Amino acid sequence: MKILCAKLFLLSLTSIFCFSCKQSTSPSEEPVSAPSRNLPASEIMRIQGITSIHYVDYDSIVVNGVSDSGFVANFEYFIDYNRMKLIQYYLGTPNWNTNVYDLKKDSAWNYYSGQLTYPQLPNLQLAYDENIQAYLGSWLKGPSTFLRTEYIGDKLCNVFSDSTGYQEWVWTKHYIPIQRRGESNYDVHQISVVQKRNIDINLQFSDSIFEPPR
Repeated sequence: MKILCAKLFLLSLTSIFCFSCKQSTSPSEEPVSAPSRNLPASEIMRIQGITSIHYVDYDSIVVNGVSDSGFVANFEYFIDYNRMKLIQYYLGTPNWNTNVYDLKKDSAWNYYSGQLTYPQLPNLQLAYDENIQAYLGSWLKGPSTFLRTEYIGDKLCNVFSDSTGYQEWVWTKHYIPIQRRGESNYDVHQISVVQKRNIDINLQFSDSIFEPPR
């Protein structure tokens, strides 16, 4: 009886040991890329777990090994589920060119170089959707390859590339592409990088943000 109990005890230990080995050698979770730009805007934001986002795009361009003045603020965005405001900077100065799509009010307006206009868009919803898809969806073409994990500022990102060499840094917390890098070799060798900075997630925007200037 003692021999039988000992064998059962050893068999139990062996089973636990084998199970532990299988658990420790199992593959880690697959890195997740940004949502496809082909998805509806609302689905992209749902996957990212956001109801709103504010950020500033900074651009950097290197031509034939010569950099411009480094990262420069170029566009600022306010986005929620039914409104979008795009502010284009001019030489670092905001409010030079501003576009707003407001589905709540079924209206759009543009403020350019001091002139306010109300463009008549044939499909305001489509215009809003296409912009959100471009700003928050992935720019990678075809199957992507996971390269590494690294930080952009204080945000941990998965880095992916596609067959063209285009690279995208995706914030692991919200699956938002916060940096993109493209390289071209036509008449010149150019490296372009766009980086989202000053990111605020899930704020309740004031209606005044989306109102035209008086």
